[in-house]
Amino acid sequence: MNIKQICNRNVVVVGLNDSIQEVAQRMREYRVGTAVVVNDDMPWTTPVGIINDHDIVSEVLAEGGNPNAYKVKDIMSNEILTVQEEDDILEALPLLHKKGMKRIPVVNRANILTGILALEDLVDLVTQNIRTFSALTLRPLQYETVYRV
Repeated sequence: MNIKQICNRNVVVVGLNDSIQEVAQRMREYRVGTAVVVNDDMPWTTPVGIINDHDIVSEVLAEGGNPNAYKVKDIMSNEILTVQEEDDILEALPLLHKKGMKRIPVVNRANILTGILALEDLVDLVTQNIRTFSALTLRPLQYETVYRV
């Protein structure tokens, strides 16, 4: 199964020059903890960074900073890792684990943002598969019991 089949296509995107206040409001509005950063000057959405609620708390609020005085580019994570939408989901798991990430932007072959893959998406998929396997395993036992009586 490839990543584009399970990734979330609704991604909160912010610009390099957006204020942290704007980002926090957008995160609250869409009820997310992560936003993908794109270059304001580019007409397409190629990820250049990522920012999350932890960055805002630890880099601005915990230091007593004014969220309107900071820009995304001041505190975002510059090391941007992405996965290709055509990649197999099993390729994303080790990357998320190795880097200690919960979310990773998904791009197409042209490096244009197409979604975001969350660890929760992968956990949901595994859970669904376990339920399916469990149901398949129990079904023969149920039939066997009925036919023996």
